[in-house]
Parts: sequence; structure tokens; C-alpha cells
Amino acid sequence: MRTYFLVTIMMLSYLISTTLLAFGPGGEKRAIKSSSFFCRWALKILNIRLHIHGKPAQGIIVANHLSYVDILSILAVSPRRFITFTEMGDTPLIGFIAKISQTLFVHRSKPSLVRKDIERFEKELRKGSPFAFFPEGASFEGSKLYPFKSSLFESAIRTGTPIQPVCLRYMKLDDEPVSLKNRDRIFYHGDMNLISQLFGLLSIKSMDLEMVFCDPISAEGRTRKDLSQMAYDEISKHFRAVVA
Repeated sequence: MRTYFLVTIMMLSYLISTTLLAFGPGGEKRAIKSSSFFCRWALKILNIRLHIHGKPAQGIIVANHLSYVDILSILAVSPRRFITFTEMGDTPLIGFIAKISQTLFVHRSKPSLVRKDIERFEKELRKGSPFAFFPEGASFEGSKLYPFKSSLFESAIRTGTPIQPVCLRYMKLDDEPVSLKNRDRIFYHGDMNLISQLFGLLSIKSMDLEMVFCDPISAEGRTRKDLSQMAYDEISKHFRAVVA
């Protein structure tokens, strides 16, 4: 009950304060910093212990995707915007949270609009607004690292922005190794119900997550296929599949 109470207080505080901070000149940066602060608070409430290797650098973060805890963890360590699909922006409450945290949206179901989205992301990078995205295009069950989609890497090439690969490894849940038996308590994949998954997080007493920040990759002289493959290869070096 204590966790539910603290999460409720945190969410109300986040919704009110971040919404107010987002207004006026400089509101975007204030909202991003506020989101990072509340992500750190959320990790403490949920007893999610981060084990960090390396450190965040300037540029675009790309990471493998397993859980919505991925977003909390990255934002807690490195304040920035995320890119996600427009469908998420239309989801009740979650869409509102995404918008006030300054999330950028890409039209997954309308390929004809993706080019305009990339041009918008390019403008944001030129303004000094860093972001992160999950190039697998969805969250998965941890059995392997899925191929990276390359389209969003185009904004890095156009602006000469480095890409920093980050490997996320969920090691323990309630002090037990993450396995086929317990992974669905935290990994979000397939046709799982998002709301049930999020509420399920509140039943977890502790979690250990390793974050490996790889060396940044220069976008200069690369194609988006080259850049996405290089990021994939770096994350693959550290990825640990859940197989037992």
C-alpha cells in the first residue's frame, strides 16, 4: 500500500509541476529537467537499482527495448526527449504524460509523413535538444536483439550528431535472476495489456538493471544503414539473452 500511495503522490506532483513548468520561454528545457527528476524519484520508490557502466555523452542515445522502465532509467541518468509513435500520444493519460515530458512523435502507420518527422527531429537537434529512441521499433521479450530500423538515424547524419549505443540488461527481480519464468513481470511484448503491465511493476519489491553506455559513434560520412548496424553491433557485444 505504501508503494501505491507514494506512486500516486509522485504522479500527481509530476503532472502538476511539469505541466506548469512547460509554459513560457524555456519551458521545454524545464519540463525535460523536471521529467528527469521525477524519473529518479520513481526509481527510488520502486527500488530499481541502476548499475551503470560508462557515462552518457552528447548526442543521440539508442538502446535495446524491453520494458517501460527503460525510459525511466535513461531519463533519470541523462535528461532528454524520447521519440515514440504517434499512437502512444493518443493513449489516454500515458499520451498526456508523453506530451508534457516533451516527447517527439513519429508516424509509424503513415510512412509518407516520416520524412517530415525526420526533418522536424533535425531541427530539434540543431536547436540543441537531445533525444533518445529505440531502433528495434518495439519492446521485446529478451530472447535476442532484434534488427534495428534505420530511418531515424537519418537525423543524426544530417546534423552530424554522434550516436551513443546503450545496452540495457535486467539482471534481477526481487533478488532472483531474470529468467523465462519471471521476465513477463517486467518485459512488455506481444499483445500484453499495457495498463496491467504498469500496475504489475508496483508488486515488484526490487529490481537490478545494468546500463552499459558504449562509446559514441560519429555520424560523419556514414549512411543510415551503416550507422544503425554499427549501433546494433555495439549493443550486441553487451546484450544478454534470457534463455533459461
